[in-house]
Order: sequence, then structure tokens, then C-alpha cells
Amino acid sequence: MIKALFFDFYGTIVYEDGVVIDEITTIISNTGNGADKSAIGSYWWKIFQELFMNSFGRSFKTQKELEIKSLEMTLKKFESNASANELSQKMFEH
Repeated sequence: MIKALFFDFYGTIVYEDGVVIDEITTIISNTGNGADKSAIGSYWWKIFQELFMNSFGRSFKTQKELEIKSLEMTLKKFESNASANELSQKMFEH
């Protein structure tokens, strides 16, 4: 029995993203320096938070732009040759 539905501020139904986050951090670990997936996830989240906390007024960027930028920074940090755009697409498809 469904007790509740959650919608994000775009009006889309919210669905937990743990599975796709695990997939993305695995890809980054496997194509980069082999860092622990939890370290990758923590760093990515920290960078994403910093970006969105500073995205307002003239500095506003869409969530998609911030997602790609945070992925680019994470890929660089963990020396991964994966594509930020391809990883972002996995998030979008999820």
C-alpha cells in the first residue's frame, strides 16, 4: 500500500537515488584511482552542496549544470577518465 508520494520542486515524483549513486561512484572508482566509493560519494555531495549554495541571483545555475560541474570536479579529484555528461545522463534516466 502506498502511503505517500513525494514531488520535487519541478513537480516530478521523487525516487531515492541510492542505486544510481552507487553505480556512478563505482564507475568513478573503477576508471580513476580506485578510491573508496564512500569517499567519492562524500566528496561529490560536498562539492554539489557548495555549488548549489552559491547558485542564486546573477550566479544562478540549473541543477543539471551544477550536477555536471560537480561531477567534473569529482572526476578530476579521483583521476577518472569517465564522462561527466554520461554519468549525469544516468542520473537523469533514473
